[in-house]
Amino acid sequence: TSDGPAATRRPTLAAVRNWRTWWAAATWALQCVAYYGILFWLPLLVGQILPDASTPAVALVSAIPFTAAAAAMLANARHSRRASERRWHCAAPLLVCAVALALTPLAARLSAPLALVLLTLATSGAWATYGPFFSWPATWAAPDEAAAAVATINSVGQAGGLVGPALVGVLSDAEGGVEAAEHVHAMLALAAAAGAAALLSLTFAPQHGRPPCAGRSE
Repeated sequence: TSDGPAATRRPTLAAVRNWRTWWAAATWALQCVAYYGILFWLPLLVGQILPDASTPAVALVSAIPFTAAAAAMLANARHSRRASERRWHCAAPLLVCAVALALTPLAARLSAPLALVLLTLATSGAWATYGPFFSWPATWAAPDEAAAAVATINSVGQAGGLVGPALVGVLSDAEGGVEAAEHVHAMLALAAAAGAAALLSLTFAPQHGRPPCAGRSE
């Protein structure tokens, strides 16, 4: 039918033309800088924090931040749904991530357990935003448009997944990168990305310019 292709294109075009989609895509791209920077480099950091640990021990310890992150992701999504609130459920974990990343190199000089706790907090903060963030498009778009918006946000945002790991590698090489305490600029760069994503989340007003839909919340 004539409505078939057009009906498919309409929600996609509506999502692409909506400024909210691009604001959220920029936010997600910044989150992915921190997210993938942590994902790719955390085992190496754990190994440098625990230089005397065996490879299996490093692997086991590296699983702790990701286990905590999984729990944080579920808990934050559940609380966001109960509270019908998304802005702070996205921004607060990202702020925790930013602060923890910024402090990790300093903590690595002082205490291995403290550095591991901070890495766990950073990982949990980066992962915890998933539920609230990707349910956000449903507050400003119809179901078909929201699906297209999520696809656009995720596709564009993944550019940050290329930047984060590469940025850590370049900055760590410049600093030496032999010990966890030498990743100062790399961790600060990831922290800045997480902090900027938190700021974009806090200032995001998806209902701006039209009345909020009943039963929906920012």
